[in-house]
Amino acid sequence: MREVDALSVWSKLIAANASAKPAPFSFGSNTIDLARPCIVFGGRNGAGKTRVLKAIAKELGDEGAFLNLHHLIEQAHILYRSRKDLDEMAEEAGLDTPPQKRIDDLQQIIGRTYEVVEWSALDLGPAEDAVAEVFKWRNDQPAVPYFRVTHRGRTYASPDMGLGEFSVHFLLWILELYADRGEQKGRKKITLLLDEPDAFLPPRGVRNLLSCLQDLCLRRGLTLILSTHSEEMIGTSLDHEAFLMLRVDDTGETEILDGPETPALASELLARSPLEQVIFVEDEVAASMLEAAIARVDPGYKDRVEIVWGNGHGYMRELIKNLPKPPKPRVRFAFVFDGDQRNDPPEPGSGWPVTFLPTEKEPDELLRSVKAELPANAHLFGTNVTQMSVFLDSLEGENSHDWLIKLGNRYERRRALPTLSALWVQSHQEECASLLEAIRP
Repeated sequence: MREVDALSVWSKLIAANASAKPAPFSFGSNTIDLARPCIVFGGRNGAGKTRVLKAIAKELGDEGAFLNLHHLIEQAHILYRSRKDLDEMAEEAGLDTPPQKRIDDLQQIIGRTYEVVEWSALDLGPAEDAVAEVFKWRNDQPAVPYFRVTHRGRTYASPDMGLGEFSVHFLLWILELYADRGEQKGRKKITLLLDEPDAFLPPRGVRNLLSCLQDLCLRRGLTLILSTHSEEMIGTSLDHEAFLMLRVDDTGETEILDGPETPALASELLARSPLEQVIFVEDEVAASMLEAAIARVDPGYKDRVEIVWGNGHGYMRELIKNLPKPPKPRVRFAFVFDGDQRNDPPEPGSGWPVTFLPTEKEPDELLRSVKAELPANAHLFGTNVTQMSVFLDSLEGENSHDWLIKLGNRYERRRALPTLSALWVQSHQEECASLLEAIRP
């Protein structure tokens, strides 16, 4: 899922739940609102994440679906090992191709392009009664999923899949069982309670998993609550105020933290990647554009870079002249000036890379150039096409600097700048790739 699409899902979830009535849930001395569009629980082992999810599931009854994917995978493999006729069973039960959207999700999360994807539900016999309860789904008929795929000409099935690949197929197969719950009129939303669904995935897969799950819930009118140890998911949910921190207090009870102090406390769960480079830019707008460029061209590098911005280019010119360069630096520096400074390049310094943002225009003007795309992307700003169009009309005649300030004041600057930057970068990837090539160590 593209970066701008991920932003879109969060905005749409917020908009879809804007009129939801509060749904307070009490756990010990804690109260949380289950009406939030997405909740991500995090905490150290033993903090109570699974217990909280199970308590919510009990409270919701038939309107909640608690899934411990790790346990389900373990039990499925026990069953696979007990049978020698899995392919025959699958052929008899019928192998179906999942909807194309699910195949797209699979490929996005797993990172593989399949030639063939087939899913089947195997009936369990008396010999498997001991674990049948684990695989009872909506119709109370026990069935274990079986997957068969072809990738680069090689066909293989569930028992031969890696845990990450198998877990994604398993999760999306389960969610297909609930495909119509959000579409039935008169039915309350079902809440998906997922216990560490990302346990077997690499960071990139985790990021895509969360976006795909949110998109699926949005389309089907479902609510999503999950627990995680993933730094990627914790960081993303913190950015969108969806993270709740669990920890054990002095009395041994689980404490659920949901307030201004949460991001600082959650930092103890995050291990920052080693810093490789510090990049200086002129101002906040330039920083937003550079961050969007890195996220688009080389997402993995984003966590290893610190972008520093000031108030114009003056401080950068002084640094270039005075910042020494050791023979083998462990942390490297670079300078990225606005494009309108190309005609007045800085004096040579000690050899740190110096380059410019794309084009010869200032960043405010570049971001304003995407205004024609804004009505179609109004949901990214938490509004609709009509309201966005009317507001843009009111800004006609404003210079680029004032236009950007007023847009930021109307739709929150911390949302507007990254969104505008992502839209601009999306259609200028070659220029952004060249920019990064000029400053990367």
